[in-house]
Amino acid sequence: MTGVRLADQVWIVTGAASGIGRAIARLFASEGARMVVADVTQQVIEGGMPTVDVIAAEGGKAIYLPTDVSQREQVDATVADTVSRTAASTASSTMPAFVMQDRCSRWTRAIGNAFSRSI
Repeated sequence: MTGVRLADQVWIVTGAASGIGRAIARLFASEGARMVVADVTQQVIEGGMPTVDVIAAEGGKAIYLPTDVSQREQVDATVADTVSRTAASTASSTMPAFVMQDRCSRWTRAIGNAFSRSI
């Protein structure tokens, strides 16, 4: 770990087992964030150690939570698990679920509108 810009923050990065998600998780961890590696697998497509092991070797903190983002229930469970592991107060434990719900509803509206126009 080299920085502190994200110290005391917890970030969930989906697709963090490989590729861009992995790079983001490693970068945020290097800035002090506690990372949740959310992916359907821990296997690294490009090879090498799992992301949580790399982050730990680099001095950071990370956990893996199996998450298929195409399954709303799994996303909700990942957020709830993250909050229960990291929440320091009632206020901080309610915010992530609210943000996720708001963004999911906007995503559904956007995707729904795009699909309805293309059919």
